[in-house]
Amino acid sequence: MALFDLGRFLKRRSAGGAPAAGNMPREVIFIPSKYGDVEAVNRWGDQWLISYPWETQEFYGSRDSVKAEMTRRIDERYAAEKKVPPTVVYIPTGSGDAKATHFSLNKWRIEYPWAAEDFAGNMTAVRKEMKRRIIEYYAARQEAAE
Repeated sequence: MALFDLGRFLKRRSAGGAPAAGNMPREVIFIPSKYGDVEAVNRWGDQWLISYPWETQEFYGSRDSVKAEMTRRIDERYAAEKKVPPTVVYIPTGSGDAKATHFSLNKWRIEYPWAAEDFAGNMTAVRKEMKRRIIEYYAARQEAAE
């Protein structure tokens, strides 16, 4: 668990005066980015105030979910700046290619020549699911032909 860095807190806010007694945040998370530090301050309970160099956001969740949200938003910013095309996975089938397109954090759209579905998981899980569905489809076709 990261400890509150009082020196850094006071230094960053020295122009605005010292915080009032009893209003000190319980926890602060810093993540450096090329745009500047991203800071999340625990206001109370599971309520956080996340300050990005480009905007401020209120967020409700655990410490780990706050870190994940901060990292996700920074990564989105980098991707938008780079204009990175989405990741696409192709698996050839007998009747055309099965295609999986990654469109957000662990969310994929899988398109088979015969159907389409949304899937949540990493790239390895997506490949396994695609192969499983392809085998299942051709086994059902073979049974129907017999």
